[in-house]
Amino acid sequence: MLEGYNGEGSGTAIIALISLFICSIIWDSAEGMLFTIISLAVLIPFYLYNKFPARIFPGDVGTLSIGAMFAGIALFGSLEAAVFCALLIHIFNSFYVLYSVKGFFESSEILDNKSDIILLENDIIKASDLKSAALTLPRLILAKGPLRDQIGKDIIV
Repeated sequence: MLEGYNGEGSGTAIIALISLFICSIIWDSAEGMLFTIISLAVLIPFYLYNKFPARIFPGDVGTLSIGAMFAGIALFGSLEAAVFCALLIHIFNSFYVLYSVKGFFESSEILDNKSDIILLENDIIKASDLKSAALTLPRLILAKGPLRDQIGKDIIV
């Protein structure tokens, strides 16, 4: 899942879940509606504490759990194509990272040499100037120049 900014992963997941709920209604999938409502009931309160300024963070377990929620909705709700379309931004971001770092690496190796975002003072973030830095969606958003970390809130809401 995308988690470059505060609230980005949970915010984009909420947007995707709302679209999946609409697809569940259109395709008459009771299981899809049930699982999307439950997932939204979990993610909306989480987002309120995860948006800027974040008081909680999902970490690896949280982002993997969000991904597992989408997998469960896809399988039990028979919404595989809709989930694929709803998660295209996450899929493209993964391919951008794999392409830019040229393969699979341990996260510590990527962070040492190829960090995509640099944190400046006063919660200002900017894209890395290194050509070897990972090409990620957050880096593309910051290509025009440095922004406040609140950009995640501004993009999602």
